[in-house]
Amino acid sequence: MLKDYQLFESDITISEDEVLRYLGYRSEIKNQEIGQIVSREITGAYQLISPRAVFSIKDVISYGKNGVVRLNHRVEFNVGGDATEWQGLQRLAIVICTIGGILEEQVDRLFAQGDPLRALILDATGSAAVEAVADEVNFLICKEQKGKGRQVAARSSPGYGKWNLEEQKLFFSLLPAYEIHVRLNEQCMMLPRKSCSFCLAIGDKLAVVLNPCRRCSKKDCCYR
Repeated sequence: MLKDYQLFESDITISEDEVLRYLGYRSEIKNQEIGQIVSREITGAYQLISPRAVFSIKDVISYGKNGVVRLNHRVEFNVGGDATEWQGLQRLAIVICTIGGILEEQVDRLFAQGDPLRALILDATGSAAVEAVADEVNFLICKEQKGKGRQVAARSSPGYGKWNLEEQKLFFSLLPAYEIHVRLNEQCMMLPRKSCSFCLAIGDKLAVVLNPCRRCSKKDCCYR
């Protein structure tokens, strides 16, 4: 039986600007010591992460302005008002990403050792890293679909906007998350914590096409 999903495993680049953004910096960092720690933690983080993702592109049977997107096998996502932006939706890319659990174990050790500054910076580094994985998969899907003449909309995730976090369960019913060692707890939070999930709307002619990507050259993009 052919697999209806794809696995992604690749090196990524952790952006120092993204780490600083997660730490709350919106402009050039002024504290030289913080800058040095950030640089060291990013360098060390590459030895602590395993960037992976699993994704699948499903046919869409129907969608409605009430936010219900129906897939094959009678699976329905209720993404709330987000679906009103998906007029022309024909397919849905469903993605789970992770960097593994080793980095967060190191964060916990640093807190336990009484080094909260390094712990917070490493935690921010992990957040930037998993976002980089999502960007890479996002780009891969966009490139593939645009090569087929299709359009791809901005990604959406359960727990944001009107999309209920409990619908994470549907992601895990449609994708073999165990392949990348990710599981869901009773609160619908992913473990390891440095994991994320999202969907991409795909169609020949979408009403709204906005797919912000950190590969874009626009420096003042409000989505960064």
